Amino acid sequence: MNVLVITDAYPPEIRSAAVLMSELATGLRDLGHSVSVLTCYPEYNLTPQARERFADRAANFDLTEDGVRVLRVPAKDIHNCGPIRRGISFIKLPLIMTRAAKTLKGIDAIIHYSPPLTLGVAAVWLKKRFNCPYIMNVQDLFPQNAIDLGVLRNRPAIALFRYVESYCYRHADWITCHSPGNAEHLHQQISNGQRISVVHNWVQLSDYQVPPSPVPREALGLADKFVLFFAGVMGFAQDLGTVIECARCLQGHPDIAFLLVGDGVEKDKLTAQAQGLDNVYFHPFISAADYPSWLSSADVGLVTLQKTMKTPVVPSKILGYMAAGKPWIASVNPQSDANLIARQGQCGLLCRPSDPADMADVVLRLYRDRSLLDRLGQNGRRYCRQHFDKSHCLDQYQSILSELASVN
Repeated sequence: MNVLVITDAYPPEIRSAAVLMSELATGLRDLGHSVSVLTCYPEYNLTPQARERFADRAANFDLTEDGVRVLRVPAKDIHNCGPIRRGISFIKLPLIMTRAAKTLKGIDAIIHYSPPLTLGVAAVWLKKRFNCPYIMNVQDLFPQNAIDLGVLRNRPAIALFRYVESYCYRHADWITCHSPGNAEHLHQQISNGQRISVVHNWVQLSDYQVPPSPVPREALGLADKFVLFFAGVMGFAQDLGTVIECARCLQGHPDIAFLLVGDGVEKDKLTAQAQGLDNVYFHPFISAADYPSWLSSADVGLVTLQKTMKTPVVPSKILGYMAAGKPWIASVNPQSDANLIARQGQCGLLCRPSDPADMADVVLRLYRDRSLLDRLGQNGRRYCRQHFDKSHCLDQYQSILSELASVN
């Protein structure tokens, strides 16, 4: 089949969504499909080498990369900016994407990664043009997550995005989501018989079987310290202010350090909040290739979300922690399916969301009990192999595509 993947994130951008969609595209290619990707021009979280390579936009609009055709369109203000600018850009994006898709021919199926939700509009339009099925991969339950976080309050805007959400769900031939809680939420919201399947986000375990990088410990002065690690977007939803205050609670333990890697709209605020703390270390984004070895050099992974975020989202960084055999601490709302994974896999410890003192207690528990640290890490790798294996998840997409092809 000729499969079109629509996503706003694709390498060389350093984002979990970019890695996931790249592996989906190349995985489908390996299964015998012809794959095209319609995505945004890389602007955010780039290595200097990638920024130099993509300096010429015209030369990088339509390329074949790893056997996948990649069409990149210009799209400003979709990351690292305020919600109003981002919202306007997301509304314009379907028009830009659809215009760029004029060079595509003979598409047999479309897979759309949401967020952004609005790209589903482009997927529906292209579905009609090519008379082909449309699979919607729902990651974040937008706009509900934005409403929960308080970043989307304008009633007309909420009504608009609710309509777009309903429009996409109504026209999707199949909806996939990454956890049972998300599937249950969608079943309650959708009443017109759409097929909904849980297809877990995956991780390539072999990528994480690497020796620790000496860089973070030696260059940042973390030798012999107990390192808690976060890498990713530093936005409002991530609630990293709780991590900073947790570090403040633990100043009396000089062997414990917090390493926060990444960038985002909240980074300057977090840096200011951490002034005077000698146990918090910031570092810019690292490449996807370097991430496993940096993670391997840490002791514990951190997962934090605002307590107002009530959707069952599972942050994808959890899978990396598990693949690397690292225990993790989750500060998330009880509705998150991250809690379910922690309990079923016996691989992570939970603390009350947005509660720095409770997080500090959990940190100290792991710091003082290294046998528990090792046991949680081993459990996580085992659970990851059983449930988040890449080949199994790709086989699920293969089955969905085959079933849709048989009825179209």
